[in-house]
Amino acid sequence: MTRTRKMRKILFLIMCMFAFLANMQAAKYEDVTVDGVKYRAITDSTADASIAKEQPVITIVPYVKIKGRTYKVVNITFSELKSQKCKSIIAINLPNTLIRLDNLGGTSISSIDIPNSVQEIGTHAFMFCGKLKVVKIPSSVKKMGNEVFYGCLLDEVVIPNSVNKMEGRCFKNCNISKLTLPDTEPVFEERYGADGLGIECTMSTVIRGNSSEKCPQWVIKDFLAMNSITSTATNFYKNVLAPYKSSFSYFANSKVIAEIESWQKKKEYETTAQWRTRVTEETRKAKVKSCLEELKKEYIKERTSKGIQALIGKYDADYATFPVYMAGLDTVYVKVPQGQAPNFKEHWTDVRLYPKYGVVNDQLALLSCSFKLNGNTYQTLKSYAGDNSADKTKELLANLSPLEIDFSAGQDKKPVNKDTSADNMAAATIKVDYALDKNIPVNPTTNKNTFVVIIGNEDYQRVSKVNYALNDASTFASYCQKTLGIPQQNIRSYCNATYGMMLSALDDIKGIATAYHGNLDIIFYYAGHGIPSETDKSAYLLPVDADGIRTEVCLSTKTLYQTLSELNAKNVVVFMDACFSGALRGEGMLASARGVALKVKADVPQGNTVVFSAASGEETAFPYKEKGHGMFTYFLLKKLQDTKGDATLGEIGEYVSEEVAKQSIVINHKSQTPTIIASEQIDTWKEIKLKK
Repeated sequence: MTRTRKMRKILFLIMCMFAFLANMQAAKYEDVTVDGVKYRAITDSTADASIAKEQPVITIVPYVKIKGRTYKVVNITFSELKSQKCKSIIAINLPNTLIRLDNLGGTSISSIDIPNSVQEIGTHAFMFCGKLKVVKIPSSVKKMGNEVFYGCLLDEVVIPNSVNKMEGRCFKNCNISKLTLPDTEPVFEERYGADGLGIECTMSTVIRGNSSEKCPQWVIKDFLAMNSITSTATNFYKNVLAPYKSSFSYFANSKVIAEIESWQKKKEYETTAQWRTRVTEETRKAKVKSCLEELKKEYIKERTSKGIQALIGKYDADYATFPVYMAGLDTVYVKVPQGQAPNFKEHWTDVRLYPKYGVVNDQLALLSCSFKLNGNTYQTLKSYAGDNSADKTKELLANLSPLEIDFSAGQDKKPVNKDTSADNMAAATIKVDYALDKNIPVNPTTNKNTFVVIIGNEDYQRVSKVNYALNDASTFASYCQKTLGIPQQNIRSYCNATYGMMLSALDDIKGIATAYHGNLDIIFYYAGHGIPSETDKSAYLLPVDADGIRTEVCLSTKTLYQTLSELNAKNVVVFMDACFSGALRGEGMLASARGVALKVKADVPQGNTVVFSAASGEETAFPYKEKGHGMFTYFLLKKLQDTKGDATLGEIGEYVSEEVAKQSIVINHKSQTPTIIASEQIDTWKEIKLKK
């Protein structure tokens, strides 16, 4: 009996504990609205705040009562207002209890006082605050998110030394008058594809001196994007900025890129065969090298046209040399016999200099110099050989736009045999359908609220390549820009994407969707390997650095669809030129698929999402070799070309499905049936048009 009572007590205590925890959990998400600000409990003692009402002045209180309980306000989350309503807000008062600012963007505030309690300024915190001029970041701040001041007009910004982490592009599309930088470089996290301060626009900026007068090398690239720079940090300008601006690479970079991009274009009276013979990967490298050599001469001439200023120093009898100080160059030492030294120095103004210039460590340098006086020639003690730092071939090639031909095609080489294995397919002739790839209809209107993510994975590191995937991706990008009228800056292309790049692509589109408050359309295109999971038959997109065995480093379609649905975009359209059976594009199987075609389960998209897939079930997504594309992508582009982009998704789906099914049987002797899956929320998807 005693034992029974004890058990009852224990059960009673357990039930009470669960009830208490349930009440606490429920209390966490209770909220209240006070003076146009919604407060939500996030723990048993803290709350978030969000702007919920349109009014000129917003005041956020440090403590708020929710159902009789007091909570400390520690965070500001996204505004519940549309951006056009946020513009009526002209002042925001912040409490000294805040730890994090997440988003105050889209308002008309001209200044803001950030409390000393704030430790983190989150992503897009002041995005599109076009009137924001004055902001002081307190020394309590340790981290700043992505694009914090995107699109702001700032008189002065001081980034304190306390900031040790940033997510990059802090000043994208900004205009700053005065900027003070931390003494040491913050850690730029890669979550949003961090690229420094992200200064991309023309601006006139004064860079103020740092307290320790350290030279922030890490911001050089950003500063060079500015229109003009005045520096009160003498050491910074003298030791860092000025040498960089005088460097050969800075002088040559834009000139080489412009020259090569012009050179690699097909000429008006040039046949395709002539063009492909002239423009190859090797000839482009040679062209870059020759351009650099010519520009080196131009660079030297420009900087020595006014002659050389030289000053002779004190004679060193032990070594029989004079030091000669060259203005803007290194000091050289001229060998003069002791008996001739007095006459040499006395008649220094009559000495004629014959310098030989070059580029050393990316700077103008005096390689050697001859001194002539009264028929005698005196040489510098040693000659300096130029290094290879001026040869920026690889770096410059990386900044060039892609060639308009497929380098892997060679010079129209014929295949040795009819073997269609993966190894021999790379050497086969790639015939590009120029009627499709070059005759792209142009839409005069601009579709500025549509954003595109394009991933083309062809050159895999551990598995067989996907022939034509890069051509698929690049041509689809051209149709998006020209035919659908989508601005180039709205198109994010990722060639041979690693797993990290794929995640960055999703994070990038997340940031854009947040900034647009869901008022956008999204197109996602993928060409590359798909891979099935043998354990749960889930489908994955294969990054170029993965082998298909470890699916944890692959992007699942389930994750992809879920991420896209959470963007709350008006419409999301996905095109997948991939199969998920483990088959190669063409014939054969991925090594990781073990020669068995699997029928994966189809993940159902959520939200306003429609997914077009190249093949169904255990089928293979085949190439269209004669056209230089995947079969699915070719007919997708053909429909856009024939209709000038003015086709509904229903019309596109019907055309692509019918043509791929017919041509695959005729050309590849195997079936390929494209599939279309739409979420339940978008029952009118057939009427949607990509062209707006």
